[in-house]
Amino acid sequence: MIAYFIYNFTKKNISLFFLLLPSGLFFLLLDNRIRLKDSLLLLLIIVCCKIIKLAKNNIFTKLLLLSLVLSVGILLHEMIFFYTVPFLLIYLYSIKKTPLKNVWNFLFIIPVLTFLIVIFSHGFVGAGDIIFENIKSYLPENSYTKDLPTPLFYINSSAKNIIFINFSAYSQGFSRGILYLQYLASLIFVIIRYNDFRNINVFIFKKDNGSLSSSFLATTFLLQLFCAIPLYFIAMDWQRFIFFALISSFIYTYELGGEIGYIKKFHFKMDSFIAKYIAPRNEALTIFVSTVLFVPHLKLGNIDYLFTNGYLMIFNYATKILFSITTL
Repeated sequence: MIAYFIYNFTKKNISLFFLLLPSGLFFLLLDNRIRLKDSLLLLLIIVCCKIIKLAKNNIFTKLLLLSLVLSVGILLHEMIFFYTVPFLLIYLYSIKKTPLKNVWNFLFIIPVLTFLIVIFSHGFVGAGDIIFENIKSYLPENSYTKDLPTPLFYINSSAKNIIFINFSAYSQGFSRGILYLQYLASLIFVIIRYNDFRNINVFIFKKDNGSLSSSFLATTFLLQLFCAIPLYFIAMDWQRFIFFALISSFIYTYELGGEIGYIKKFHFKMDSFIAKYIAPRNEALTIFVSTVLFVPHLKLGNIDYLFTNGYLMIFNYATKILFSITTL
């Protein structure tokens, strides 16, 4: 995955600055934000982009291969459905002008059916216990706890119960939600103003500094976030979904992206809104937000989630001040 990004960034003469950011690819892999399963899904997204770029006269072969690859990804993890199928349908119809009435477009029924099978064949009560007992038979005694591992616990539950469990156990209070919203808002801010990085020469192998299409990047990122809203109600690892949308947006942009009229117009309106009501255009401010505030968390020792970003520091100090005032 790293080799793929480095190759494409250097091939298209794009600064590697993004890869070195705290929310860049290297940090996500180091911090295990992009897991093995996610890496496989991202590789399949790359394959999907390559299939779309095949010759136009192979429309049947193209869509059949695309549907099969998407189905394999859904079997690996159903989250890829939200990041690929809606976006690719919009892209093929709106940008590639593939006729929606074309019968071969119905080949997208294959991943949709796969998704429905995965959702409605979630498992049965007790399946997790059976799997756990089988696993323990291969492990030395006293090498495991008696508690059922969380993933196997979810297999014992229905999707409805999982939603209730996640919200009751992990989403108590509103401060965590506000933190995510602030973090996401800043990430959108940086992506919309990605052109501010065009003059940062980090490992540039050519004289002229290139750039990605910020309009395509921002629109793709926002579209994926919107389509993935159901994930945020089912699972708790929101940052993982946000980062997956971030990395896949870069893949889509330099595989399929370009300057498209209405997308560029939408991006301009977003940038103008930010400049008027939030922060004026300033390259130094964009770089500051991306390098100082974007440190999601680092795992140290037995502490799974030690947040180190600027937002949580502000929350911590504000909480201490508020606690001091109320206990006077």
